[in-house]
Amino acid sequence: MPSAAAPKAPLIGPLAAACLAFAAACDRGPSCEEVADRMVDIANAPMADDDEEATKPEAAAALEQACDREQWPADIRRCVVSADDQEDVTGCMRDLAPGE
Repeated sequence: MPSAAAPKAPLIGPLAAACLAFAAACDRGPSCEEVADRMVDIANAPMADDDEEATKPEAAAALEQACDREQWPADIRRCVVSADDQEDVTGCMRDLAPGE
């Protein structure tokens, strides 16, 4: 007589926990492109009503390259993207040591 197999415990709980942990570990924060775009938006804000030329796209490209090359940490990138003004950006960047 075949023995009845014991019912297997559902894997949904542990599987869901593993997926959530993996997703949290893979949170890389905003991209360097998002960071550069936000920095340029903030830099251009005081010039919105002026006749002066706004920051050029080359500045955004240079900021994005610096962020990529220096591997700015996710917490600094999050800080910059959520910044409201230049003072906020300066505060975010204070934690980025030269050459980081």
